[in-house]
Amino acid sequence: MPSPNLQIFFDGLNEATPGMPCYDPAQPWFAQVTVANANSKPHSPFGPGEFDPNQPTAKAGPFQVSFEVFAGTTAATGTLHLLAPYSVDGLEAYPDTQGYRQSFSMQLPKGMAKDDFGAKHGFRFKVDVYLAVPESNEDDNIFTWEKAQTPKMAPIALPDKLTPPNPFTNLQFNDFKAVPGSRNELDVLVKNVGSETSHQVELRLTIMGPPTPSSPLGSVLDFALANSTNIPSGATTWVRFKAQPDFVVARADLPARSFKTLQSAPGARRFRQVQPGSSSARGLRGQTIPRFLVVDKDFDFVPLKPFFIEMRNEKVAFGESPVGGRKRPKGGGPIAIPQK
Repeated sequence: MPSPNLQIFFDGLNEATPGMPCYDPAQPWFAQVTVANANSKPHSPFGPGEFDPNQPTAKAGPFQVSFEVFAGTTAATGTLHLLAPYSVDGLEAYPDTQGYRQSFSMQLPKGMAKDDFGAKHGFRFKVDVYLAVPESNEDDNIFTWEKAQTPKMAPIALPDKLTPPNPFTNLQFNDFKAVPGSRNELDVLVKNVGSETSHQVELRLTIMGPPTPSSPLGSVLDFALANSTNIPSGATTWVRFKAQPDFVVARADLPARSFKTLQSAPGARRFRQVQPGSSSARGLRGQTIPRFLVVDKDFDFVPLKPFFIEMRNEKVAFGESPVGGRKRPKGGGPIAIPQK
């Protein structure tokens, strides 16, 4: 029977720009990686990343990816930053589906210049940090950069032709704000980036509960629906969600110490946005796949529970659902996250 086999490939750097909801002026630069559940062709002249359809894999369950930045150019210099591991919902089997790979970009440490990343500070990505997925090959789960040079920009796949204006899909999320005094409401700013007035579009907010054996990513606790208005080209409108359970708290409603405690919880400051992108891995070159931007960004609220918001062509998530069923590495517990 086939087994999963997770591999990780570093694609390069990319930059968030003003106007994107993930944009953080404190650190707009990201390192992009692609994770694939596939076996590479043996003795391929292209090296790892050319996948072998004659060696299929089984579906991989949830796992986490770590991002470590070294104090110097090599791992021997020690760790300068170790960002909270990023949770991946799992990957489908190869080559049966298109869901066997996922690309995401993780924000560089705040205060680090883009040209210093890689040149003065090496780094390392590791997939399946806690060995949650039994694999046929555990030796291809790490990518380490010790080249003492700044990485190149990640390739971005461009469409062959411009997408015709569509009043249903020309909307994007532009900002998110707490509702003072409420723990079960959130305001979302929606912008029409198209050339014509948009139609009303339904938005959905889903709140996740704790993980269970049958749902290691967490079960759906509640959801709420809201509708945008007809938005003229270039204009914005605020949409308010109201759910039954508490899922968010405004910074202004908490004492500074309480806010800091909540904010320091694993994944509390995480923000993810789906963007189009591509991978530089040989087996993925030229294919457009979903890319998540993973940002440790301060908003005026903190998630009390993980939740995500989606409309037709946009999806954002706040917080991280704990990954269940982890196996701990021998000789220790989870990796400690140093205080920044």
